Amino acid sequence: MICRHGLALLLVLVSVSASPAAELLSELRVEAQQEIAQAARVEVTTRVIAGKGDARHQQVTETTVTLTTGEATYGLQYACLEDDQGRRLPMGSPLSEVGMITPSPANWYTGGFFDVIVDAMGLAQLPATVEPLEAWPHPAGEVVVDLRVFAFDPVLYTVVDLPAGEARELKLLCYPNSFQVPRDRWITTARRDLQHYDDLRETVERDESAWILYTDRAADPLVRPSNGPSALVLLPEQWASVELAMGVSPRPDWPVVQNYGIITTLIPETDERRLALALIDFLPSTWTQARATLAEECPEIQAKLRGLLNEPLADGTVHQEAPP
Repeated sequence: MICRHGLALLLVLVSVSASPAAELLSELRVEAQQEIAQAARVEVTTRVIAGKGDARHQQVTETTVTLTTGEATYGLQYACLEDDQGRRLPMGSPLSEVGMITPSPANWYTGGFFDVIVDAMGLAQLPATVEPLEAWPHPAGEVVVDLRVFAFDPVLYTVVDLPAGEARELKLLCYPNSFQVPRDRWITTARRDLQHYDDLRETVERDESAWILYTDRAADPLVRPSNGPSALVLLPEQWASVELAMGVSPRPDWPVVQNYGIITTLIPETDERRLALALIDFLPSTWTQARATLAEECPEIQAKLRGLLNEPLADGTVHQEAPP
């Protein structure tokens, strides 16, 4: 089960007057607030790496956003390669240059795990601003990705603001559990299990799209030491189409590797401009534990996603749940 333990306040009042009890309760609440503030925090760091040799006229700027919840830590890194004239250069990432470097080297891909494509142009072709909102100046209009966490909640909540466009889609890339072999990739929804087959392409129907679990059962923690699986939680009413592909190259110039990466393509409804989704790394967890967690916790996660849709985009990304 995903922990939602919060902070329990136990007051034992034996022949104590109302005033000392109220003071004690107030002190405990202050302590609880301080613990929450320490548990949920966001840090943004930047470093510049100068090129050497033939690349001495180039530099890479890495910006890392680290979101800590008290239950999990998510580190997202954006890399931008430029020449000495300030011109953006391609780095060869499969999607955008935003990768998830923690909590797992697998699962949501460290080299670029998501992309937003509007009218055939993705984010890899555009420079981003990270502070800690991530924003791209797309020709169709600004694309903004707002990352949110709640104290003592191991879920990474994501709000995406999209411009209008003739064709819009989000792509997510994950390598469940591990990069190692042998592999036994599975995709699980609320209604079915899909085992890898060559050139897998499947449509997720709306009645099963509330959550999707990505696993490698050959790398399950009960089988061999590895990371746990990953998952995606959606608001089904926002999406016109949810497509899964496995054994399909994320880029046309990359070779196909069967039973490897899983690409999820999300096409929003035409009138949707603000989208909400949640990403989860289950560390450590077996695939059966993760499936049970999703089935139980999905309604609560979706409720938080719907709440975020009605909020302004944040200039900070921490939500602190106050004690009662």
